[in-house]
Amino acid sequence: MWPFGIPVTAPFIGSVSDDWFKIHRDIRYRNSFLPMIRGRVTPNGFGSRVDVTMSLHPLVGLFMIFWLGGVGLSAFAIRSASSVIPVGMFIFGAALTAAGFFPEAMKAKQLISNAANESALTPDVRFSK
Repeated sequence: MWPFGIPVTAPFIGSVSDDWFKIHRDIRYRNSFLPMIRGRVTPNGFGSRVDVTMSLHPLVGLFMIFWLGGVGLSAFAIRSASSVIPVGMFIFGAALTAAGFFPEAMKAKQLISNAANESALTPDVRFSK
């Protein structure tokens, strides 16, 4: 895996219990917008149901609210040609957040879905703590 060919031993890092988990993907690069994944496993007839919630890290979310709120307010407060700078900053911040979060969320969803669809956990599907 990129960089430097260091293999990833498990796809996720975090805490796992009997009926819940709190994990994030084990990546070898920096991404402040990496989804924090929380889930609960509940019995459902002959199988189990896995409910998953993905969100930004709370501090990253707080920073983005502060940044986007500040530039959004200044874009509306400045009603002239110079308001294009705060509007650009707002669009850049929103695009940066979306580009960092959603591709990683899709990868994590696919990995969790593959693990949940297997009838039994195999040695290849494991979580590191």
